[in-house]
Amino acid sequence: MKLSTNLLLAISSLIIFFISRTIAQERIEINPDGRDTIKYNSSTYSNVSFINDIVPFALTANYDCNLRMQVGGLAVGDIDNDFDLDVAIGCYRSQSFPPYTDWRNFVLYNQGGQLEATPGWWTKDSTSTTEVRIADFNNDSLPDIYSGNGDGSFPPDAIYFGVCGDCLSIVAGCT
Repeated sequence: MKLSTNLLLAISSLIIFFISRTIAQERIEINPDGRDTIKYNSSTYSNVSFINDIVPFALTANYDCNLRMQVGGLAVGDIDNDFDLDVAIGCYRSQSFPPYTDWRNFVLYNQGGQLEATPGWWTKDSTSTTEVRIADFNNDSLPDIYSGNGDGSFPPDAIYFGVCGDCLSIVAGCT
C-alpha cells in the first residue's frame, strides 16, 4: 500500500511538472528605477533565448551590417531628430591581415524602425576612433558627434557639429 502511494505521488508530480512546463508562463521585467514594467507571455515568443529567465533575445540576428570595419566605439541616439534611435560608429586602424583599408567613422540612420543597410554619413578623415558620444556640445539644439581618437600617430579628438534643420548632414567641427 505504501509503495503504491509513493508511486502514485511520484507519477502525479511528474505529470504536474510536465504540464506546468507546457503552460504559458508570464515573464515580468522591471527596470531599476521602477518606472517601466514589461509583462509578456513566454509562449508567444518562439525561437528565443531567455537570459537569466527574464529577457528574450532572438537566436538569430534581426539586422546585419555587411561592412568590414573594426569598430572602436559606438553611440546610440536620435541624430536626425526623427524620434528613432540612430547609431554613430567609430572605427580604428590596426595591423590586421588582410588589412582594413577604410577606418572612417559613420552613422547608420534608423528609417522607420530599421537601420540603413549602408551608412547615411561618413567622415572625410580616417582616424583611429575608440570613443563616440552624441550630445549637443554647442547648444544649438542639434545633435553633435564626439570622436575620441587615438593611436600611435596621436590624431586629435574631433566634434562633428550637426547642421541644417533635419540634421542629416554633419560637418567637421573643432579638433
